[in-house]
Amino acid sequence: MTTIDILDPSVRTGDAMVDGQHRAILATVREIEEAVQNGTARARSSYWLDLFRDYLIEHFKSEDALMVRTKYPNLERHRAAHRAIAIEVHSLLSASQNGTVVVPSEIQAVARLFVAHIQSDDREMAIFTQDAHH
Repeated sequence: MTTIDILDPSVRTGDAMVDGQHRAILATVREIEEAVQNGTARARSSYWLDLFRDYLIEHFKSEDALMVRTKYPNLERHRAAHRAIAIEVHSLLSASQNGTVVVPSEIQAVARLFVAHIQSDDREMAIFTQDAHH
């Protein structure tokens, strides 16, 4: 059921900080998937979704600071992608907290959105920010 292996090279950007945060976020997605698949109490699913949201918020802040510091030209587009992911996670968390059962396909859809963001937007950003450091 796991959407992607956290060590899969396709989710590496080459930026150690960003990649470390991605691994933590994807590990949390795995925990959410297991909680949902195993029928763990809704409270447990909400706990992991809440943690996922918190990790994303901190991660997005870190990336944002990096992009501002390096004057990343696609900052607004990247921020929009972050907002879209955050909205999806918030929607799942709200549903879970309101008693709606979150199904595995919903978790996988958000995880795929995040992974696609890593593989495109974050890789592009990492290349730019690494070049900006040199």
